[in-house]
Amino acid sequence: MTLGVRLWFGLMTLLCAFITAVGLAPQVTGLWWPLAGLWAAAAWSSTGLSVWCAGCLTLLGLLTDYITGAPIGAWPLALLVAYGAGLVAWGLGSSLPAWAPDLLALAAALTAATFALMFASDVAGREAFWLDGILYDLLLTAGLYPLVRSILNPMRPRDFRR
Repeated sequence: MTLGVRLWFGLMTLLCAFITAVGLAPQVTGLWWPLAGLWAAAAWSSTGLSVWCAGCLTLLGLLTDYITGAPIGAWPLALLVAYGAGLVAWGLGSSLPAWAPDLLALAAALTAATFALMFASDVAGREAFWLDGILYDLLLTAGLYPLVRSILNPMRPRDFRR
């Protein structure tokens, strides 16, 4: 991964953090808001396994924990599991049509993140931190993903795999 790509991912991490800070703050209640970290996890999974992407997702997850009042480690776990599920989806997608791995990565990321948040809430003993309207947030995240995917990762997925 080149320095320019790393800087772009760092800038996109800051953008995702800003989107998260605006919409998921406790002062903003009752609004549906996309989970920008899940966009990043699904989009960046097309790059292949990268410590840089995992580090950016971990930092974004820690910030999301702080903003939402979730137990520390819940969102980093969710984003890293979503990233891993997306990596598996891209690994399976070589024989599928060009659009299928991206859709599969998004579905796998959203599902994996939901289960990771359920696990984290059970461990922390606080199930309410993630149940409050997250289903609508996940649906909005999935609906807006095709629009933001090319912004988060402007290169074609196959360019990273070379």
